[in-house]
Amino acid sequence: MASKGAVIGLTRGLATDLAAYNITVNAILPTASRTPGGEKFIGNETLEMVGQMQAIKRVGTAQDVVGVTCFLTSEDCHLVTGQTISADGGLVRL
Repeated sequence: MASKGAVIGLTRGLATDLAAYNITVNAILPTASRTPGGEKFIGNETLEMVGQMQAIKRVGTAQDVVGVTCFLTSEDCHLVTGQTISADGGLVRL
């Protein structure tokens, strides 16, 4: 949890500092995901457990974050800065 707080604070601080240069800074906070790294370091059993703790009862994938990434890098998002978007299947509600 402390690392998530650090990411949120860094995102807000950089967004403030870089706004004068017309640079936006946002962060995506994903859930534990079924990727080669996730399976290796977290393990399938733990991934499944996290998936069941989320409001959306499934393990996330890298593909689940693509839409959020596309939005944040699009012209539709040019006034959004200093935000963190949780792509965590509803885990943040716990």
